[in-house]
Amino acid sequence: MTLDMVAVGDSTVDVVVPLPRFLRGNEDSLHSTGLERHMGGSSNYLIVASRLGLRVGVADAIGGDDLGAFYRAGLEAEGVDTSQLVVREGGRTTGCLVLLTRRGRHAYVGLEGVSGTYTPEELDEGYVSGARSLLMSGYPLAENPIASAVVKAMRVAKGSGRPIFFDPSPVADSIRPKLLREAIASTHTLILNEREMGLIASTLKVKANPDILIELGVERVVLKRGAGGCTFHTSSGFVEYPGFKVRVVDTTGAGDSFDAAIIYGTLMGWREEDIATLANVAGAVKVGKKGAGRNVPTRAELVGFLEEKGLTLAAEL
Repeated sequence: MTLDMVAVGDSTVDVVVPLPRFLRGNEDSLHSTGLERHMGGSSNYLIVASRLGLRVGVADAIGGDDLGAFYRAGLEAEGVDTSQLVVREGGRTTGCLVLLTRRGRHAYVGLEGVSGTYTPEELDEGYVSGARSLLMSGYPLAENPIASAVVKAMRVAKGSGRPIFFDPSPVADSIRPKLLREAIASTHTLILNEREMGLIASTLKVKANPDILIELGVERVVLKRGAGGCTFHTSSGFVEYPGFKVRVVDTTGAGDSFDAAIIYGTLMGWREEDIATLANVAGAVKVGKKGAGRNVPTRAELVGFLEEKGLTLAAEL
């Protein structure tokens, strides 16, 4: 089976702690309604992409614990290929503690696990070269030894003429400058927000401007603006696409849902306007739902949102 997209790393399980609000002043405690477990990390964009109809898979390491079993079972239930997930018996699956307020604000605490231990030797080159595209996340690129595995995948994909989609994430400034520059130069579509663009600019000592990133080798820059929508930048100029004002429940996974829609529309050969619209819709639908993983948008929810807003795509979803 030929996959449409593969990802390397960032296999994470989120432990969500709902809170009425964050601590104030001299407060030292708050009450929560309890813990919730959701798939996170790479599962967010893998599941959205799969629900849209793409065949996707992931290469990474998970622990031989209940969180690892939970993560793998969730992916398989969503049709994601897990044949390249290495199980570290006795190891702990990478996690993230998510503090979530009633107003949708959140704070993250990373829980170290075995995802970062995935090595280049464990990556099957054929798995990457045989897929139609590669999605890179900045999280594994900022951690060793998995960064070397991601670099291997990046070079294989580029050498095979496969488009690379890169979301540098909020840890962009933790990626080694030389590696970050190579990743940008190898990228077809760079998907990021203003803050992440600033982190890249600071790390590479350049101006925070999409045109500069294009000069560094990116073919297309997609700048995420939340409710403000997004802008698409190429060497020919840029176009703004408006977003949607919706009630925010939880922004976790919204950017990943946006990414998956960008990849889907691109691989389907859609016109730019439709790709941007679907991506903005995916983000808007996600922020209205709590948690990520299997709580990311469904195809039916995306279609329903488009119909509610009276929007029509030139391509069929």
